[in-house]
Amino acid sequence: MALLTNADIAAARNLVAAVGQAGGDVPQPLTNILEAEALLAPPHPIPNPAQAIVSCAADGSLTEQRLDELIESAARAQVISFPGSSPQLPASPPSRRRSARKGTSH
Repeated sequence: MALLTNADIAAARNLVAAVGQAGGDVPQPLTNILEAEALLAPPHPIPNPAQAIVSCAADGSLTEQRLDELIESAARAQVISFPGSSPQLPASPPSRRRSARKGTSH
């Protein structure tokens, strides 16, 4: 299924309004899609991931696991914020262990 564009959403909202004015029943899946789109649509600001990373570093709570969580969260927020992008990401980020970065085995 292709992702909906802003024009598709506007057309769907117009359809729902027209059906409602005519006294008809709006299909539940369409209602669900429009409600979900409203949850994902701006004005949800996308926080700067660097701010959270620096904040954790400053208070001493930045660990490799926390850094992975912050990066994954920022990536998900960014993907959802761009029209036409797919909100499907891997379930978890790849391991970022120091030993892997140094080229040694785990």
